[in-house]
Amino acid sequence: MELGYGFKSRYIDVNINAYRTQWDDRFISRTFNATAADVAKFSQLSLGNAYFYNALNVGQLHQGIELEAKARPLANLRLRGMVSLGNWKYKGNANFNILDVQNNQEITGATGTINIKDLKVGDAAQTTASIGADYNITKAFSIDANWEYYDKLYAQFNPINFLTEAAREKGIVKLPSYHLFDVGASYKFTLDAKKSLTLRANVYNLFNKYYISELSSNIFAGDKIANGPDAGKTYQEAGRVYQGVADGNTGFLGFGRTWSVAATLRF
Repeated sequence: MELGYGFKSRYIDVNINAYRTQWDDRFISRTFNATAADVAKFSQLSLGNAYFYNALNVGQLHQGIELEAKARPLANLRLRGMVSLGNWKYKGNANFNILDVQNNQEITGATGTINIKDLKVGDAAQTTASIGADYNITKAFSIDANWEYYDKLYAQFNPINFLTEAAREKGIVKLPSYHLFDVGASYKFTLDAKKSLTLRANVYNLFNKYYISELSSNIFAGDKIANGPDAGKTYQEAGRVYQGVADGNTGFLGFGRTWSVAATLRF
């Protein structure tokens, strides 16, 4: 369900939208190599072999509100902004089975329930915002800038991590929020009445911000380290955190500063 309202005038356009989307039959699939802990839970597995969890009938509830605005306070200046506030959660628990990667056959008896009710849905920021501007210095030359903000971004997770209610209550690792700043410039050459050449340059993440864009594991800074010289200590106690996130996690960092140039010929 969606409900929206739009307003347009000579100087400003505003759109606001509220949404509620419910799924009852999504699925989660994760590949893994069986560890000793996995074999202890499911004796049908063989240590080191490749399997994947297959959880069916996974429910999700996404709801939120979005606001977008564009303004033209001057003939040569355009402003824009947006904010999106979401609340995305798993709806109820789900059952799963385990399949052998080699033959895609279900392992008899290797089934269970993942306790995911009310856990946050990961892999996408649930709060985002941006502010931007385009300014025409001359009729041919323009510059632009855009600031973006991302928050309430949660890790993905492996179903095996949530076989107990206690694990569910612990929740999902929340990634640190971050913001990015992009700039660009364009110059248009008029060749004749029908032809033009536009040169465009962009610099993305101008301030070379390093940020965590995605996690595929769910290790908290307060969790204990299992192996190595720091075994028995928490990641926080051992100083093994990056931006507040335990370094035992696997994931991806966002791009640093990048740039692009382009030429467009119209005829």
